[in-house]
Amino acid sequence: MSLAKKGCDHEHAQSLQIIHIKERSHWAALQLVKSDIYLFDSLFSSASEETLELIAQLIKTVERFLSINIMNVHKQTGTADCALFAIAAVTCLLLKDPTTVVFDQKELRLHLVKILETNLISLFPTLKSRWPVDRISKVQQCQVYCTCHLDSCYPLIVQQHKEFCFFLLLCLDVWTSTLAFLEAYL
Repeated sequence: MSLAKKGCDHEHAQSLQIIHIKERSHWAALQLVKSDIYLFDSLFSSASEETLELIAQLIKTVERFLSINIMNVHKQTGTADCALFAIAAVTCLLLKDPTTVVFDQKELRLHLVKILETNLISLFPTLKSRWPVDRISKVQQCQVYCTCHLDSCYPLIVQQHKEFCFFLLLCLDVWTSTLAFLEAYL
């Protein structure tokens, strides 16, 4: 597919993902710019534990914790159009900031059909611009359990404290130092 509007800001399109949250039977958009994570959710104002775990599984990092920026986007009416809003948000991220628009919910479905038929991506219809006081409505933290996210990696919980979990990461070259650490504390 080609962009209908030239000049896509590739810095803001570094990594875009539409995620499905099974527990809520819901779709949302995710953006990763360098080490910053942004969640665009048209229905909920905070991320559930399942959403945070899903994001932690998708992001490859050496950090123990991730900060998820919950973006202040216009909320949809009803519960049936979240996938359309997620697609609209990802498309919008290619062209502009989704926190500054109010999508025309009645036109989203027809516009998606048009995109699929013409093979041209264009901004989904909007009713008006909006200028929220804060682009980020809240920041939520989640713990990362494994830094590699390889299918062959099965981290084992060895010891858990209030804020930190220690794992044996069999897939990394830290086996010897991890084993020495564990032997000293077990």
